[in-house]
Amino acid sequence: MKKTTVKDLRDALDVYPDDWQVIFGCEELEFYRVKKRGDKLVQIEFNQTVSATSDGKIHVENHLVEDR
Repeated sequence: MKKTTVKDLRDALDVYPDDWQVIFGCEELEFYRVKKRGDKLVQIEFNQTVSATSDGKIHVENHLVEDR
């Protein structure tokens, strides 16, 4: 799992005005929430599950909003 710091993410976004929109991937991922997952660890969650298959392909599974 590739990780980055909150500072790195903030620094990368700092050059853009607050009213600009953000897309994730090719507009396929829909932001859901940020959740604390441990000591000094937060997870950015989406309404989709993204996983790699055994042959290295990426699989995206959509979840209904009612599931969350």
